[in-house]
Amino acid sequence: MIKSNYLHDAVDKLFMPTTTNGFWDEENKRIGESLYCDENFNWEYHHENKKRYGLFAISFLLLAEELNSLNLIKFKDKIVDFNKKIMFELDKLDQIDLTYGALLSVILAYKLDYIRIDESKYEDILIKTLESIPKLYDNQLFLCLIASKYFLMIKKSLQVEELVKKISLNLINSYTKNAFFNTGDPRGIYHQRRMYILWSLVICSTLFYKDEIDRIVQHCLKYSLQKCRDGKDSAFLWHPFIYLSKYQSLSHIPIFNYKSSKYLFECHQTFFCNAALLHQKFIGTHDFSQDIKDSMNWIFGENRIGKNLVEITKILIPQRIMTTDGELFVEGEKFKGSYEVGSYILALSFLVGK
Repeated sequence: MIKSNYLHDAVDKLFMPTTTNGFWDEENKRIGESLYCDENFNWEYHHENKKRYGLFAISFLLLAEELNSLNLIKFKDKIVDFNKKIMFELDKLDQIDLTYGALLSVILAYKLDYIRIDESKYEDILIKTLESIPKLYDNQLFLCLIASKYFLMIKKSLQVEELVKKISLNLINSYTKNAFFNTGDPRGIYHQRRMYILWSLVICSTLFYKDEIDRIVQHCLKYSLQKCRDGKDSAFLWHPFIYLSKYQSLSHIPIFNYKSSKYLFECHQTFFCNAALLHQKFIGTHDFSQDIKDSMNWIFGENRIGKNLVEITKILIPQRIMTTDGELFVEGEKFKGSYEVGSYILALSFLVGK
């Protein structure tokens, strides 16, 4: 059984001040990007101008409330403040910020009665964003489909609906036997760029192509379980050490990337679990319960080093990374991103008490 304190501690961490090893940037009324650590797990917050990690975190926090009734009442004022800030800055945000959480957060905050919005303005921004995504060759941007689905629950829009339908069909047609979406994204085979699309398609499956999406999700999750682990435990590899990449309209070229192919990110455990849990909720035709349990328990000690990755950090959220050799500190990866906490919270919101 997943302990409820893991969930409560993670939510608290997002709203704890940065001065006390939390992510809440009180001066700027937002969830910040990252906490950085040394090899003794001494942590500190660095102010950064990047926004997308915090946007992802707040959007998934609200998604956990929408789907699983996560109680966020004690953080209402901060949720309102952050979303008002997003609304004020919306016209200045780029596509990665809009798709990685800004649009979804504001739309869910409106749906959940935290704020009020001008529906027509958001419809226009959403349409422009959806139209631009296929031209940018980054599969992470398809997260915008989730925002589109919830917008359509608020306001009928034939243009948004048609764009979601068109993009969903293009994604379905781009799916390969090697379980990734060959859209022209040179990193399309990376774990998160497959799981993000699965989340998006599953949540939109109530609108279009339910049977096709069901087939793809089941195949991709089974492929990931069978082919995307190195066999020592239940951890998912970031990507293969050699793979074929297609950028835009160019021919496929082989990419050799050995060092980072050994990276096991904690968030990838929750990315897989969220894909399976969302599939279970929206489609429900297959039971990945044991695989979900194994994947989450990897975080809590059933891993190759036998350590609970929450306990060792000393700040009540999991260690970010482990290599296939069991090393916990990797140059350039000595931090914890708030987006990782957002995905962790969504998975826990499905699982606590089960």
